[in-house]
Amino acid sequence: FAFMINDIEDAPDDALSSSKINRNPVSAGLITPKTAKLWTFIVGAISAGLFALLGTWPFVFGLFSLIFGYLYSYRGVRLKTIALLDIFSHCLMLAGLQFLTGYFSFTTVLVRNWIWPFLFVVCISIYGELYNEVRDFEGDQAAQLRHTAIVLGSRTSHILMLAILMLGVFSGIVSFLFIDLVPM
Repeated sequence: FAFMINDIEDAPDDALSSSKINRNPVSAGLITPKTAKLWTFIVGAISAGLFALLGTWPFVFGLFSLIFGYLYSYRGVRLKTIALLDIFSHCLMLAGLQFLTGYFSFTTVLVRNWIWPFLFVVCISIYGELYNEVRDFEGDQAAQLRHTAIVLGSRTSHILMLAILMLGVFSGIVSFLFIDLVPM
């Protein structure tokens, strides 16, 4: 759902980029924006229904994930262009809330070890978001975007990205080796 909304909202910009036009079915002209919106909201509704089948908490976390997915790219809000909110919404939408949805599908209580795998997936997601922002830094700066990497600067963002990656690797090692997340 989130990637579908993103393609719809980014289609006008992607159509101007020779490297992005064919990656986006809307900008490539393979599907009309109206049809894309219809199918995107059908996928969102099906997703909400499937989250509801998993229980109350998975439904709540799943709905928040869908909401963040929408607000992240929707041009009326566009969280992905607001410093710090871009990182926060990205890591929740694509990692944190997905983890919590899966976690609460199998239990109704948090045990003390939940934080390590949660931190692992959130840090990897933050790393990915910062990586993309640093990668696209010059183009985004020329487009006058104000996401986290632009505000912090390329060097500081790169250092933060590597620190977050190290925290993610550490929490992944703890998750898999010390809390017996996946029994050997």
